[in-house]
Amino acid sequence: MDDDAAVSRRLDAWALRAGDWVGQTLEALLPRSCACCGVGIRGLCPVCSALFHRFTARPCDAAAWAPRWPDALPCAAAGVYRHEAARLLLAWKNGGRTDAQPVLARALARALAATLAEALADAPGTREVLIVPVPSSAAAFRRRGFVPAQALARGALAELRRGGGPDGVRLRLVPCLRRRGRLPGKLAWGAARGGQKGLGAGQRRARVHHSMVAAVSPPWSWCGFSVRLDGARCVLVDDVLTTGASLEEARRAILEAGGVVLGAAVVAAVRLPD
Repeated sequence: MDDDAAVSRRLDAWALRAGDWVGQTLEALLPRSCACCGVGIRGLCPVCSALFHRFTARPCDAAAWAPRWPDALPCAAAGVYRHEAARLLLAWKNGGRTDAQPVLARALARALAATLAEALADAPGTREVLIVPVPSSAAAFRRRGFVPAQALARGALAELRRGGGPDGVRLRLVPCLRRRGRLPGKLAWGAARGGQKGLGAGQRRARVHHSMVAAVSPPWSWCGFSVRLDGARCVLVDDVLTTGASLEEARRAILEAGGVVLGAAVVAAVRLPD
């Protein structure tokens, strides 16, 4: 088993290096301006790269910033949602700058490592942790072609495995959450223009309330099949934390399926005013 894990880590490290080589080759052949400032011929110029790393090098405790997230559970953010962090996330999610994904995934890996360190200290004896990304709406998936939290979680796990990860704990990506199609008496998720942008904390909570369910992948999910986690220990991941409504709804769905949520990790969190 240990040999299999070592081989898996070596393959992950090789895949990560191969991806970096391909990206550097494409950057040399097809240069693009900086995703943050729009200057130069690199995907992320040295100045913006240094600033982004500075703002996300030390994960912060974002649990107190999210009104809907329980204070007792750890929730680490790589940085605050502003400046280079906000611009890079928006360029990646809405501007088609897929070359920014490895940088964001490494930031999420730092936040995830911080959450795991705190959560595992309170849960000794844990042998496996499921990394569960927060799902996107169907409209957002059609617009982007990917699920942001899932894409970043995959890169973050590869980064953690490359560095060894928590000793004796297996980390496994399990995208088991789905958005419900249409809720009784409500608009379908994403039906209103603009998604959650511009909504207050109460409006966000009302909109996501009972919008997620732990279910298997299509076509089985269309037939009503669900997932039973039965005591599985999970950590939620997302790209941006605003009020914590989406994370809290994901936590509710995990608990309903029998799982246990140890904490959450995000790339950036909006720091609400005192």
